Amino acid sequence: MSREILTKTGYSYIGGRFNYKFSPEAVVFLDFGKTEFDELEGVDTQGFGIGVFYQLDGITQSADFAVKASFHQSTLEDDFGNTADFDVIAVEALFSGAQLGTSELGWYANVGMHKFDAIGFDETEFGFGGGVVKAIGAGELYFGADLIDELTFGGGFRFHF
Repeated sequence: MSREILTKTGYSYIGGRFNYKFSPEAVVFLDFGKTEFDELEGVDTQGFGIGVFYQLDGITQSADFAVKASFHQSTLEDDFGNTADFDVIAVEALFSGAQLGTSELGWYANVGMHKFDAIGFDETEFGFGGGVVKAIGAGELYFGADLIDELTFGGGFRFHF
């Protein structure tokens, strides 16, 4: 499970993720959370996501490589009971390594396409990002940034059960 807080100009998200290792190569995940938009006062959102990471061996010799496909949806509801869905479909390539230089930090990088769909808004954006990971006790602390039209920061703690 991971807990993350993402901040962006006018946007914040807090949520959790549950992972299930379906096979040695595939991890299926389910996200849930709440999104807040500064420009939409009085609008509540509940969101969920589902996706899969699939690791491919032998692509690079200096890093692990995986592909990630996901679907996320937030339902926006105003004070009058009006609702609208905000959907995102993403496909990304992920790279990660166990050590960043001589530090105890691991690293990751991602690149991919993101299709956003909402009422009156349909756009596909190229995105890339990266971050660092530090093993601590029963899990990992992580921090990263993504650039998908605007810079987004994220961080949290992944518990290992």
